[in-house]
Formats: sequence, structure tokens, C-alpha cells
Amino acid sequence: MKPYEVSYGDGVKISGVWVKDQIYYDRSQIHDLNKTSLFYFGSIIESNQPSGYAVLGLGIVHVNKDTASLPLYFYKNDVIKYPICFISSNKRKQTGKLIFGGMSHNH
Repeated sequence: MKPYEVSYGDGVKISGVWVKDQIYYDRSQIHDLNKTSLFYFGSIIESNQPSGYAVLGLGIVHVNKDTASLPLYFYKNDVIKYPICFISSNKRKQTGKLIFGGMSHNH
């Protein structure tokens, strides 16, 4: 295992550890970053985005509960690799599958 840290927003830092190709982190670090948002930290292993992107990578996913579409940025060694559109709302279920902490989370 090796440490992993990324910065998000105004100097907010989230740390975790690499385990093989997954990043594990303590959710207690991120619960209060933004009361209207949810942050997921992990790898996207499949994607059926309307834009046609199919993405494999590690990163932070920022999902705002009040917004259907927000940017998704992948971070690896503190470098943004891909900006894409991540669709998430109760009305629009088509997204990818997130893997984090050994669990899957579908939107």
C-alpha cells in the first residue's frame, strides 16, 4: 500500500491508500465538504454515457444531488486525465458503475 492524496476545490485534500489498482479512503474525511453534494472516490469500470465515452480509470467523482450533469475529473498522481460528463439524477439513470472500498455503487 502507498499513500494517495488529491486536492479538490479550494485546497481541500483527500487522502487514501493504493491497494493494487484501487484506492481506499476514509469516508469521514469528505462528509462535510459540501452539504449539497456527494463525493465518491474510486474507479469507474464501465460507462454508458450518452456522449459515447467509455472510461477506465481512477479518480474523484463529484455528484451534485440537485444537478443532473456535472464534470467528472480523473486524478492519477495529481494530474487531471479526463474531463467528461457524468449524468446523475433520479430521473436519468444512465451512468457508469463506481467501485470504491470493494463495493459497487450504481446511480
